[in-house]
Amino acid sequence: MTPGRIDVLVTGAEERQGLAVIRSLGQRGLRVLACGSTDTALGFRSKFAAGSAVYPRPTGDMLPFARRIADLVRQHGVRVVMPAVESTVIALDAHRELFDDETILALPPSNVLATALDKRKTYEICGELDIAAPASCYPASIEEALAFAGEVGYPIVLKPPAQATYRTAGTDFGFKVRYAFDADQLRSHLAVFEISGAFPIMQQYCG
Repeated sequence: MTPGRIDVLVTGAEERQGLAVIRSLGQRGLRVLACGSTDTALGFRSKFAAGSAVYPRPTGDMLPFARRIADLVRQHGVRVVMPAVESTVIALDAHRELFDDETILALPPSNVLATALDKRKTYEICGELDIAAPASCYPASIEEALAFAGEVGYPIVLKPPAQATYRTAGTDFGFKVRYAFDADQLRSHLAVFEISGAFPIMQQYCG
């Protein structure tokens, strides 16, 4: 790594969106520190990265990740931290206290972020603003879920309320989206959540 102050630290270098951010900022003449959870990250090989660094996985215990980023900020005099993937957004939001006022975290305020990351809050705001959105249900039981599906028809779309690492997720649903094409399949999908009582969001399918 060539000496000199780093302008922007970018997380998620192992993902395509992280690589895209690194390229975009580097093309504008900014010095970018590419950071990722693996030493084989795509962004580490970009000619637009002034340097690279590996951090602990941001999921699970998020504090080691946040401390690593804070250490890199101090070490390289980083002006801006730009998380390019959702897991790092969540981890940095949870530990904002590790960063002083001279470092800009490219994040909205926590209450605004909560609206963006919590699907239920997003859909509620859509309703308040008369923005079209699929009919949604937040079932408390399989019977309630089956009743909703009977009203709107199949297939039914199932989604976690938020990413597993976000504080409102409630549980790790283990998937991003699933589809139920009949009542038996819906019951099968939801059976594993019956004990915890934390069910995924159900939505009408909009082709």
